This record gives sequence, C-alpha cells and structure tokens, in this order.
Amino acid sequence: MKNKLLNLTIVLLGILLAVLMVFTISELYDTGRVYRYKAEDLLRFVREQDYGNMLHCVYMNEAGEVYASEDMKECYAVAHYYEAATFYKAYAQCGKSEEAAKQKKVMEEQKALMGTLTYTAEEIDRKLGLEN
Repeated sequence: MKNKLLNLTIVLLGILLAVLMVFTISELYDTGRVYRYKAEDLLRFVREQDYGNMLHCVYMNEAGEVYASEDMKECYAVAHYYEAATFYKAYAQCGKSEEAAKQKKVMEEQKALMGTLTYTAEEIDRKLGLEN
C-alpha cells in the first residue's frame, strides 16, 4: 500500500514539474518579445493628437528594429518633431538659446520628412503654444 501511494505521489510531482517547466519556458519566451506598432496604430495617435504616446511607440519600434514603411516613416517624423518641439519650448523658456536653436533645426528636418502629415506640425505647434 505504501509503495502504491509513494509511486502515485512521484507521478503527480513529475506531472506538476513538467507543467511548471512548460509555463516557465513560455514566460521566458514572451519576455523577449517586443510589440510592433503598425502604421495604422501610429496614424490613430495622429488622429487623436496623442503625440506623447506615439513617441513611446516609435521608440519601441526603433528599439525592436521594426521595418518602417513609408507611412511609418512619416509617423516617425511626426513623433520626432513633437519631441524636438517639446525640447525647443523647454530650452526657450529656460533661456538656453543655443540648445533651443538645435531643437528648432531638428524640427525643420523632421517636418521635411513628414510628407502627407505635414499639417501635424501646425497642430503640434498650436498644442505646445509655439505659434508665431
């Protein structure tokens, strides 16, 4: 009777060990995965004027070395324009004109890459209070 109980316990522990190993391997595999944002995702951020979250998604794509289509490159330019505009405003308000000028140059470079999304530069400027 003791041998049967001991054998049953060993079998149950073996099954439990196998299940836990599969779960652990699955978790380790998922840890290395990076979500890839598509052009549709990024364009949704443009429609919603949620440029801060868009910038985060662009950085995630760039870190994951996601292939960028032409539409995505335009979205990337919008996000980088937003980032540069934010820094430009901060530097300008702090009186750091040299750094502000560098960010203004980045803004101009990114605006040239926006393609059909060039209109967002005006929206971003208005949103950040950079209107001339």
